[in-house]
Formats: sequence, C-alpha cells, structure tokens
Amino acid sequence: MKKIGTVCFIIENGTVLLAHIQYPDGRLLWNGIGGGVEPGETPTQAVIREVSEETKMTLSPDGIRDVLTINLQDLELHVFISEQWHGELEIIDPTLKELRWFALDDVPYAHMHGGNDEWLPRILGSL
Repeated sequence: MKKIGTVCFIIENGTVLLAHIQYPDGRLLWNGIGGGVEPGETPTQAVIREVSEETKMTLSPDGIRDVLTINLQDLELHVFISEQWHGELEIIDPTLKELRWFALDDVPYAHMHGGNDEWLPRILGSL
C-alpha cells in the first residue's frame, strides 16, 4: 500500500525555510518540514500537525496551499507552500539538526533529495 506524505516549504520575505534533517539511513539533507498522513487525516491536517510536532511553529490553515502531488512507486507526496505561520523558529524533533532561511535563488538543491531541483524551482519561481 502506498504511503501518503507531506512536505511544507514556508516562505517569508523572499526566503524559504529549510530543515537540515538526519534521515534513518544516515543521510543529512535539506528539505521542507513534513511527514506522514495518519488515518483519518487529510494531507493539509497532517502537514499542519507535523510542523507543530517538529518545531515550535504553527501554520495557519488559511495560509497553506497544496501546490503539487508527486506520485512515486511507494509514496504519494503532497507539497505545500505556506506564507502564514506564528510561534518560534525552534526545533522540537531531534532528527531536525538546523532550521535556516535561504534566498529563493540560493536553495541548496545539491544537498536535497534527488528530483527536488526539477520541481521546486518552478514552485518557488511562481511566488
């Protein structure tokens, strides 16, 4: 059965927030914040929950947009953009090693999941 996942790229003042994440296989990659969809949740509800579980940030349901769905062999990934959040830029989840704002034209694609450089620039360029 295909897993359903989420990732959110938070945008503020011409920058995007990325998390430096330690994955179970040992890789350390930059990514948006997100995680799995639990039974009974919508992807939007899941990404709001995941951001609040992993950081001290809360997303506004009115300020979040589901901008892309990527279908991989074992994963349906919902990609979100949010420009409305409140709280503190602080990490709760120990797999997140750092939170950093990057200029939209300085995203570290070489240090992200393969394929991000194909679709993320289109999303960020449309803002």
